[in-house]
Amino acid sequence: MEYEGPKIQILVADDEPVVLEFMHFTLKHWGYRVILAGSGKETLEKAVIDKPDIILLDYNLQDMDGAEIYGGLKGNPKTADIAVLFVTGSLSEELAEVTGRLGAIEIITKPFDYNLLREILNNISNNITVKKHNECHIG
Repeated sequence: MEYEGPKIQILVADDEPVVLEFMHFTLKHWGYRVILAGSGKETLEKAVIDKPDIILLDYNLQDMDGAEIYGGLKGNPKTADIAVLFVTGSLSEELAEVTGRLGAIEIITKPFDYNLLREILNNISNNITVKKHNECHIG
């Protein structure tokens, strides 16, 4: 079976509707498929159902914090391999240490530096595309 290209799917988890709407528009414009979640519970559910390649996870959702959601994702074999990027409105040394210990790929601060976000997503997407391509040829 031939892999048909970089149809990377991103789940955006944020409890601010304006952020969700803007990220949906921006990521679609950049060529990604986009799923939205407004809570930690919804993030965990959609991760299992929709199997995104990447999750942009607001660390401070109202119902759960990022560490709890990340633990739920990594503790489930169906979602353990999803790349997670934390998003935060205020980056502290403590938060950087916690997310580093958790194994997050990156922490991105709001407001977004869209050039940096695009570069990070392109790099992760390229790695995912190569992995998917190899799995099609090996498996």
